[in-house]
Amino acid sequence: MSTPHLRRRSRIVQAAIYLGLVCSYSAGFALLYPTLGIVAMTLAPPIAIVVAWQVGALATVVFGVSTILLESVVLYWLGFGAQIMDQSRIGPSVMVVTFTVIIAVIRHLLTERREAHRFLRLSLSIADDGVWDWWIKEERVDYSPRWFTMLGYEPGELPGTYETFARLLHPDDKDAVEAIVSGIVAGPENDFQTDFRMRSKDDGYRAVLARGRVIERDWDGSALRMIGIHLDLSTRKRVEEEIVFYAYHNQLTGLPNRRSFYERLDESISIAKRSDTESHRGLIMLDIDDFKSVNDMHGPQIADQVIVAYAERLKSSIRESDYLFHLAGDDFCIVLNKLADETDIGVVADKIRRRSEEPLQIGDVSISIRASMGLALYPRDGERASGLASSAETALVEAKQERNTYRFYTEEMHTRIVERVKLIEELRESIRDERFTVYYQPIVDS
Repeated sequence: MSTPHLRRRSRIVQAAIYLGLVCSYSAGFALLYPTLGIVAMTLAPPIAIVVAWQVGALATVVFGVSTILLESVVLYWLGFGAQIMDQSRIGPSVMVVTFTVIIAVIRHLLTERREAHRFLRLSLSIADDGVWDWWIKEERVDYSPRWFTMLGYEPGELPGTYETFARLLHPDDKDAVEAIVSGIVAGPENDFQTDFRMRSKDDGYRAVLARGRVIERDWDGSALRMIGIHLDLSTRKRVEEEIVFYAYHNQLTGLPNRRSFYERLDESISIAKRSDTESHRGLIMLDIDDFKSVNDMHGPQIADQVIVAYAERLKSSIRESDYLFHLAGDDFCIVLNKLADETDIGVVADKIRRRSEEPLQIGDVSISIRASMGLALYPRDGERASGLASSAETALVEAKQERNTYRFYTEEMHTRIVERVKLIEELRESIRDERFTVYYQPIVDS
């Protein structure tokens, strides 16, 4: 049977008990001695209220008042009608009604308080944030289960006091946080919001956002009760840090991406301009030859592992002072700092070419790859990051025509590329303007 049906049946049973009690109690005393009917009427409501207490505040009033009417009917039926309106009965009747109403009001207030406390307890248990309820005068803080688990503790593992919270604050944050709390307690402000770090059970620190509100103050304005939440910001901050990180890094390899490349190259060039002894910078644009065949033959998952493994190989082929970037797909870039002379970049490129020829072991699969590289030097091939990068990309285009090699940028390369682009554009315009005439020469088998 459902809970509402059980409650309804319980109320009916309680009401029946109440009515039976009033009737038997009043009638019995009235039959023995009329004067005792007055006593019965006076004593019966408190007894009935004990039963009615379980039903509700409104029912308590109804039951209590109905006692007078019911007993009056019983006494009248038994022949004691003269005593019903006797002045000696009016006083007790008024007392009965007053007593019943007082009991009803008390029950109503206690019921509201109990329901509010039950609702708060329920909220504390199901809330995903760490909820706290601080009874300041009683020096007690009710922490929700989530408040404990958020910091790695079992619910109730720490004492429910303000000192528990204060001890977990980061030393660098403690003074500022306690100053805010003290100001709110003293008044007149009721709301506050701040963030700080709290020590977890593993002795690490979690970023926490705190919101609180004073809901009850004493006559002198000092806070009596304050409630609020502690929100774990660790996950949010980690997500924010990841967003910022991957805005400047490749998600596959974790290497700085194209955005980082231009910033770092600008920085490197600025340092070179201010240096008399380390004024040379080198730039290598690198592309894996025919990487599409690796993807087609082994699948994208193996291809990604090849990219990651090759990135590690490139990282081990350069100095700590140099920068390695993963621009996109199978495109990499290396900024060489502190070059003694222009020949150093060729030495690094030759080392990378030879190491690229070594097979990569991906699980049970051995994969051989080749790489083409375009080389450019600062300040010879460009005095700005964009110009230097363009020169290296031009040299890479030339190197990819032969594959598995590297080429230095030259002005002739730029000229050839400009002429090639110009020729392509002229061909497109000729096709669009129908400048070509097509002749067909039939082939006939004799």
